[in-house]
Amino acid sequence: MVPEDGVNLNRAFPGDSAGSLSARLAFALETALYPEADLLADLHSGDCNEALHPLVFFPTAGEEMVNQVSLAAAKVLTVPYRVRSTAKNGLYSWAVQRGVPALLIERGGQGLWSEQEVDACCEDVRSLLRHLEIMPGGNPPRDQLEITETFYAEAESEGFWYPAVGLDQQVRRGELLGHLETLSGHRLQEVRAEFDGIVLYYTIALGVRAGDPLIAYGHP
Repeated sequence: MVPEDGVNLNRAFPGDSAGSLSARLAFALETALYPEADLLADLHSGDCNEALHPLVFFPTAGEEMVNQVSLAAAKVLTVPYRVRSTAKNGLYSWAVQRGVPALLIERGGQGLWSEQEVDACCEDVRSLLRHLEIMPGGNPPRDQLEITETFYAEAESEGFWYPAVGLDQQVRRGELLGHLETLSGHRLQEVRAEFDGIVLYYTIALGVRAGDPLIAYGHP
């Protein structure tokens, strides 16, 4: 979040040279870095209010060559899940629209960053450097599962969120994933699985607003 204008820089793409500070920063990044990049890796660590299983988002909404180069890079990472993405906003998604292969890597969450997660993130960077032949050596085969469809549930109103499942949990279609209720305990919304899948991340914050993300799950 950029304090001067309260905008999430990752959501400021495409940039605007005449816009707010976030828009100008985004414009500077895309004009200076995108033309020089062979691959853009956007490293994230989950939100403070989010429990998250390590994963990488790779694009399917770009040109075929861009999608394939991005997918090949995603396959060398140590994360257990690679998730197809059709997003078109944000740093990495806008890079894809501009013809730059790109990935978004998520590892961490809940405001925590363990030594194991730091080491794994560093290994992911080294893996990409070896993949691009910037560093010598190859990468071993990775044990990954590709998530072909993901459902992102959002809060329909403000209230108190109670998740009913855990990270990396297998869920069945129709299973209760969590619910939203009022201060007095009146149930406002139930979130049930639209299909069999795996829990990728969910909000751990008790209080949520309308439109806030609640949980994401997907299937191969």
